[in-house]
Amino acid sequence: ELLELYSIGVEHYTEADVVAAASALTGWQIQPGDGGTAVFSARRHDDTHRTLLGASGVHDVDTVLDAVLNHQALPGFIAGKLAASILGNDFDENQVPEFAHVFANHNLDLAPLISAIAEAGLALTSRSPLVRHPVSWLTNAEKTTGARIDTRARAHILHSMGMVPGRPPHVGGFPPPENYLNASSTAARFTSAGLVANQAPEDSLALAAASTGDWQTLASLLGRPQGFSAASLSALDGLKDATPSGQQGRNCLALSLSTPDFLVI
Repeated sequence: ELLELYSIGVEHYTEADVVAAASALTGWQIQPGDGGTAVFSARRHDDTHRTLLGASGVHDVDTVLDAVLNHQALPGFIAGKLAASILGNDFDENQVPEFAHVFANHNLDLAPLISAIAEAGLALTSRSPLVRHPVSWLTNAEKTTGARIDTRARAHILHSMGMVPGRPPHVGGFPPPENYLNASSTAARFTSAGLVANQAPEDSLALAAASTGDWQTLASLLGRPQGFSAASLSALDGLKDATPSGQQGRNCLALSLSTPDFLVI
């Protein structure tokens, strides 16, 4: 999994490399009942020096990591994965060598790589829409409204939408954001939007705009300066008219957080 999914890709290693790495990592185990702490038992370790990915003398965790990090395929693999994640449908595989060059020339520092990818995205004359995954949606909802959600409630919200950080559904990680555009996630997002809106402070600019029906200001605060779509405006107007005055602000704020205008950027 380290080699296939997280570093160099399946085409760059052999079964012999897997055996060599497994041998070098013997002795490491999870301590039962200790919160998942990893411990090393020297008596269970095979200290035989082996060859891994063309690197000789590999026999422990440090030399395994050195062999992996020094492999020529790693910069391109990491750069490609990160670019695809940031740029989405606008990702151009022809740019991977350029990104990989930046990554490798900066001693595998992620910051310059991310900057290069972001600059490539900004240079696009047009781009495809990106769907916010649940963590991005909640983070931006809290930031926009000024809401302060406690840790337990935040964990509950993310669990209801199917994306708890650190607990992906499988070893390959979380699915693409588009996979969260399903009935269960949508229903959970509506409910969660209400929870966020109810925690918005009284001096929240977004809450003030929602209370007065200033949809243009609200849209700008939500990161959509071009305004809400016609369908969203109709829904917001309808909800405002049907809601008692004391509840209009938070209800309309919750609805705005549930619109496609906020979900798709």
